[in-house]
Amino acid sequence: MNASIFDVDDVAIGNPLTTDSNGNYAFKAADNIYDIIVSEGTANEVKLEKVEIAEIPIPSGLINDLSQAFEFATITEYRNFATVFPDGKQIILLDRYATYTKASGTGSGNDTTIIDSSTVSQNIVFNDVNGGLVNVRQMGVVGDGITDDTIGLRAALTFSAVRGIREFDVRTTEMIIINNECQFNLMGMTILGETTADAEPWLSLRHDDIDIEFGKFGNGTLTGKPIVIGDYDNPDTALRRFGIHTNKFNIGDMVTNRGIISAVGKVFELDISNKNRFQSGAVLTGKNISCVYMQLSTAVVDFETKMAWSIDKNTSVGIPYLFNNFSNAFSGGVSINRNTVRDGEFALRTYHLYDCMVSKNTFIDCTETMYIWQRSDFIGNTLRGCGDGVAAVKFETPSSTQITDNNIIDSNGAGAILDGGNSNYTFKGNNIWQSSGDGLIVDPTFAF
Repeated sequence: MNASIFDVDDVAIGNPLTTDSNGNYAFKAADNIYDIIVSEGTANEVKLEKVEIAEIPIPSGLINDLSQAFEFATITEYRNFATVFPDGKQIILLDRYATYTKASGTGSGNDTTIIDSSTVSQNIVFNDVNGGLVNVRQMGVVGDGITDDTIGLRAALTFSAVRGIREFDVRTTEMIIINNECQFNLMGMTILGETTADAEPWLSLRHDDIDIEFGKFGNGTLTGKPIVIGDYDNPDTALRRFGIHTNKFNIGDMVTNRGIISAVGKVFELDISNKNRFQSGAVLTGKNISCVYMQLSTAVVDFETKMAWSIDKNTSVGIPYLFNNFSNAFSGGVSINRNTVRDGEFALRTYHLYDCMVSKNTFIDCTETMYIWQRSDFIGNTLRGCGDGVAAVKFETPSSTQITDNNIIDSNGAGAILDGGNSNYTFKGNNIWQSSGDGLIVDPTFAF
């Protein structure tokens, strides 16, 4: 059954109204005040002036149905909600990017207990929802480098988001293992790592389909606590589809020779993109420290057809490498595009890694020679003020390679070195000027 709102001239002025299952019409004005005219055509007209429409109660089914979540636009709206949800009801706080399950308690939004799994729960008093620090061990994380901590870490993140807490503490853990499918939304979170040098990573991701988005790692205290994707103990375990996006990695002094993000074993698909920022305000004492560090198994034939990495649109400041390959030679399939690197050292090392695409990156004031391996294209990049007195960039045996349309400016030493073999290559459209040494050095065995 439908109905419409009409004006005094019998012209419809509102969209049709549909009755509910009881045959009742429902509509609402912003101020809950109406002038309602009830008529049959123009006859028998009755005008009800300034009728106040009572708040339509929320059907009990929406409150008690555990199969569907109940959303609140703000945590204040939830805090002021008078109706009590049953245990097990899923609550979504849109302004906190948090979804959790009410576990127990008789209060409304003011005092309840949330749960992220069947084993971890924490009480929240919503009259005090900001500030504080969450220790991941309090949420069930073991952190011994053996136990799967997916549930505990997810609970810690949910609890932090609901409370509005911006920090949680991993300093009491050895290593947190994530061995189940999950997605972490770390909106504005800060992870407090160790304050002393420690080569162990703080987080080890060991399952397919893991996404980490919108976070902030570290607070100048992420010393020696990188993220590792893969399993050091089982390097032949195949993993796929990891995404790390829009995070901020602030690190202090770091002596580990691993990367801030390290990949070991078989990691076939990795997307590190969309404005991750890697930054250090300290002097880094580990020469091999990199934003992304690659140490993969070379005993697997299917790397050549299945590996697909993307390192795009990131910023690195004060980190020796944006990307460092520490594996033996094999076909890589790594795309490194549109990144900005400043005040690094080697900046980029694809040594022993074939089939890379390096394009449209900007490298500024990087103090060591950059290495690009054969069968890798180097296109449209800008290098300014780079080099260690030898060259800004060295192309190792650049066969099956395109080196085109690059700008190499103010190099410390030569602009570029072409070293070794030379079959099926293209070198054109490159601008090399104002180098302190030769613009271009060509190996004697290299023939144009």
